[in-house]
Amino acid sequence: MNLSQLSSDLDKAFASLADPTRRAILERLTHAGEVAVGGWAER
Repeated sequence: MNLSQLSSDLDKAFASLADPTRRAILERLTHAGEVAVGGWAER
């Protein structure tokens, strides 16, 4: 992987974290423990 690709990947990761919906999902994941996919669909 070259520096240009790494930079692009990091840009995508940080852009994802800037999205409030995605941050909320990450917050739930960090506190929920193990949850089945169906459990997330109900939320």
